[in-house]
Amino acid sequence: MNEPKDELNKLLEEASKGSTQIVASPDTIKKLVEKGVLKKTFITYQNYSDKIYKDRKKDAVSMLSKLPLLDETIADSVLTSIYEEILVSIAFGILTSAIVNSIMLLEYSMRTRLYKEIQKSDPNSEWFKLERMDMDALIQGLSKYKIINNNDKKSL
Repeated sequence: MNEPKDELNKLLEEASKGSTQIVASPDTIKKLVEKGVLKKTFITYQNYSDKIYKDRKKDAVSMLSKLPLLDETIADSVLTSIYEEILVSIAFGILTSAIVNSIMLLEYSMRTRLYKEIQKSDPNSEWFKLERMDMDALIQGLSKYKIINNNDKKSL
């Protein structure tokens, strides 16, 4: 008579082995806890953060070691700050932030490079004009001054 129940317990045990979360209605979870199928656990924020840092540290060291060092001969304070944010984001496993900061780094680098090129022919050029340029205008400007080639232009 308990055979279907035992079979269900085995199925649930196998399906949930190693899981830290189960999605079900509150009533279902309550019944499963009462029957001893599930156990509720609590982890302190300190233990949770320690575990995350330990787990992510392995990945972070591996990923960070693949990144190039910043060339300090071309890095200004803004570029250095953005690059640092990328490193921190990767170290903590916040890859969305690393991607957004990488885009900001690319955009700032493009803007700075174009500004330096424009200043060669127009020393009175002003930065604020480049601040208003969107990515497409920056790409066109870099192409116009032959800073990037057609393949780079297509890639960007």
